[in-house]
Amino acid sequence: MAVPEPIVATKIAGRWFFLYGFSKNERSNIDKDELRVLQEVARELLGFDDRQLAIALAAGEIVEICDGDDKA
Repeated sequence: MAVPEPIVATKIAGRWFFLYGFSKNERSNIDKDELRVLQEVARELLGFDDRQLAIALAAGEIVEICDGDDKA
């Protein structure tokens, strides 16, 4: 099974948002339009405060993935 290549956005506060991933054997890359849309989504997510993130999590719009070192 191929490992997906993630597109990632980060914030200094230690938040990471994995926006989209794909296996390189399925496609070589994303196109310019996809990149533009993903950058817009990343910009919006990175601007969320704690309350907005909690609302998005509760609504199932985003999913939290912990690496095992996080204390939830």
